[in-house]
Amino acid sequence: MFKKFNYNLNHSPVGGIWGLSLAIMFAIAFIMILPEGSIISNSELIITLLSMGLIMNFINATYILFRGEIKQVNVTYVCPTARKYLSEKEINEIEKEEI
Repeated sequence: MFKKFNYNLNHSPVGGIWGLSLAIMFAIAFIMILPEGSIISNSELIITLLSMGLIMNFINATYILFRGEIKQVNVTYVCPTARKYLSEKEINEIEKEEI
């Protein structure tokens, strides 16, 4: 399941939005740990990061809307143990089922 999720994350524009949002959340959590005596205050740095993230997510979402590349992610995956006892046809039927 994680292998398919990782593939879809890296090959889908929606994965860009998700990854960017996750990176911004981690950056904000890291900034909250820093001491207050830096060049720019923590609140101003967080507002700057959120603004840049919002703009990048808007660009990515606009690209998705114009290209129409919204696809449902199929997360059904037959585990390796079950693969030993199933034929390729049965595996393909299970993995191609829509949720």
